[in-house]
Amino acid sequence: MSLKYVSAYALLSIKNASPSKDDVAKIVKLGGAFDQGDLDAFWATIDGKSFAAAVSEGQAKLTAAAPAGGAAPAAAAPAAGGAAPAAAAAKPAAPETESDGEMMDLF
Repeated sequence: MSLKYVSAYALLSIKNASPSKDDVAKIVKLGGAFDQGDLDAFWATIDGKSFAAAVSEGQAKLTAAAPAGGAAPAAAAPAAGGAAPAAAAAKPAAPETESDGEMMDLF
């Protein structure tokens, strides 16, 4: 599903709390490509909900799907401690390949 249907619904909901499916279709058709199947799929998920309710429901789903803090603190730990320079020194430098030099010979 394309975000153009969500965007059209959001714009229309500024003026009207419950825009119609036809109103959303009119806005999307102004932009060019329009797919009735995409609009039907979007409308099945939004029908009967206000835009604010749909946004809060989506935020709740994103919060539930977010990681529980496993990756972010681990990535921040080397910056706070002294382990970052040791990890950088242990990684050997990649040797320069011949293809890098060949590109300069073209001109």
